[in-house]
Amino acid sequence: MLFYKLLFFYLFSLLAYGNVEIEISIKGFDNNKGQVLCAIVTEAKDFLKTSAKPVDEQIVKVENSQAKCRLKLAQEGIFAVSVFHDLDANNKLKTDAFGIALEPWGVSNNIPASSFGPPSFDQAKVDSKKQKKLTIHLNK
Repeated sequence: MLFYKLLFFYLFSLLAYGNVEIEISIKGFDNNKGQVLCAIVTEAKDFLKTSAKPVDEQIVKVENSQAKCRLKLAQEGIFAVSVFHDLDANNKLKTDAFGIALEPWGVSNNIPASSFGPPSFDQAKVDSKKQKKLTIHLNK
């Protein structure tokens, strides 16, 4: 009997892994060119870092000036999302010599860029226990 209880909990834990889905609607496109890259992270050290490995990521097409990503988390908790409109479909955010984005981008909570730099993880963080659907408006 103990074996079956352990087996049940093991199988249940496998099903629960990656079971938290976050749906992101992206708006504010000027055209349907290229693609959209979406990424979700759970730690500040990984937010907006090209060298970081996101918890989940997805590439989607723009259709009718909109796009939707569905990203997964292993468990409920704090996360932040970043997206950008990859106009030339090269899987890289094009920036100028100062590192300022030349392609439209956005983050959870719709935090704009400022003269002090890009948004922080703390500004963009969301709790999946409270919110599983986000709308991100692109900054241009």
